[in-house]
Amino acid sequence: MNLAWPFKPSSFKGSALKMTHPTKKVTALPIENHEAFSFKMNTCAVRVKRACIVTTIRLTGIGILSLGVAFQALAQGYYIDEQSAKRLGDAFSGGAADASDASTVFYNPAGMVRLDGGQLVGNLSGVYTQTDVTMSGVSFDASSASMSSAIQGQESVNLNESFLIPSVYFSYQLSPSWHVGASLNVPYSSGSEFDTDFVGRYFSLKSDITSVNLGLMASYRISAQWSVGLGLNAQYIEAEIQNQVNSSGICQLGIASGMPAQLCAGLDSSGTYTDDGNVKMTGDDFALGYTVGVLYQWDFDTRFGLNYRSKISHTLSGDATISAPAIVGMIEPMLTSRVEGGSVELVTPETLDVSGVYQLNEDWHVQATVSWFRWSRFETLDIELDNGGGFSTAQNWDDSYRLAAGLGYQLTPNWVLRTGMAYETTPVPDETVSLDFAFGDFYALSLGASYQFSETLFFDVGYQHTFTFNRDITQGSLTVDSAEVSGNVETSINSLALGVNWLF
Repeated sequence: MNLAWPFKPSSFKGSALKMTHPTKKVTALPIENHEAFSFKMNTCAVRVKRACIVTTIRLTGIGILSLGVAFQALAQGYYIDEQSAKRLGDAFSGGAADASDASTVFYNPAGMVRLDGGQLVGNLSGVYTQTDVTMSGVSFDASSASMSSAIQGQESVNLNESFLIPSVYFSYQLSPSWHVGASLNVPYSSGSEFDTDFVGRYFSLKSDITSVNLGLMASYRISAQWSVGLGLNAQYIEAEIQNQVNSSGICQLGIASGMPAQLCAGLDSSGTYTDDGNVKMTGDDFALGYTVGVLYQWDFDTRFGLNYRSKISHTLSGDATISAPAIVGMIEPMLTSRVEGGSVELVTPETLDVSGVYQLNEDWHVQATVSWFRWSRFETLDIELDNGGGFSTAQNWDDSYRLAAGLGYQLTPNWVLRTGMAYETTPVPDETVSLDFAFGDFYALSLGASYQFSETLFFDVGYQHTFTFNRDITQGSLTVDSAEVSGNVETSINSLALGVNWLF
């Protein structure tokens, strides 16, 4: 997936070698009694319909939203924290109240009233993730006494990857009371990619999402203490998702429902991956939202800020490309090889940040932030197909929260040092945790510094380590999905950002 943007925020690949196999052609056996066969196929389809459709749903829907920290290694859900080198150095504490450079256009536009003249800030953040996936699974097998066979393939995968995230902010003072500003950044992004022989391939093979957000903001100083900010967010999102289809397992479900066993004779045994099908869906959308901010300056040493970003409702429209052996399409027409249009609803959550900054003395200051993310909107995943019909699966996410505190020290007239720590809760409950959404509560520790090169030029650096967290996963059902997997996903994250601030 490519955007007109110099960096692809995420593209993860398993470190194990990819195994290749010769392609096998599957030819359906001749059918002497078409009506009898159709009756058996319809009877079979009733039982395996969810097995096929649920797989497709996870492909097209959850995949588009599959932005779990395990593989995007950024923040909860699919929101990216790394939007500022200065803010990274203090664990993103005090962002809505600090208002010390043009990045306040994003963190709280009301803070622009504290900036004189014009400012241009550019940041480049690098994120390095270390993720260990341990997974095993079984595929439905009517020929086995246990009605299952082990899924063949990679059971241990190391997803270690690095990627870059750019951001640019601009502010300009029109008058003592009015400021305007703009931001260009990547607030939502994620991706994961496994090899086609990964044990969990029927639930997650590839997912990739990229957003670009243009913010246009204005602020007004009401009084010496109160200021407000308001602006428009124009957001573009593009996504791609792929999953494998368990052709052998689906065919075995058909046999268990009364389908002639010889119809699966052309497929390898259940649990192998040489005959897997594939579903790929791409989509994109452009939508609008807004930001509202308030800044209250209690006195010279104390200020508080509140910033609210609205939800942005996207309808990602694109194409679903389905390829599978012919027998799979006969069992379930939904998996007939074809290209068909479809759409998935994606709503980015409302966020609310409340921050405070207090200057202890001329050298030391402290700051803190409480953030709220309304992930509870993600109750179900809804998919609509262009040719009619649609599907819905329960997610039941919870709202998540982030607590962050920071400390700054003026070491010399040119150097400022900072540090911070943060804790954030996961919105994904145990009941719906999945391979794509395998993130949990996490703790993070940050260090940073700013250097004044001249009266108009400043440099920032920030580093954050997110301590290892893990989630246990059990996903799928033999009789519903034709496969079941279980295992553990363990992740740690390191982020480094550099920034430059030019005053003019």
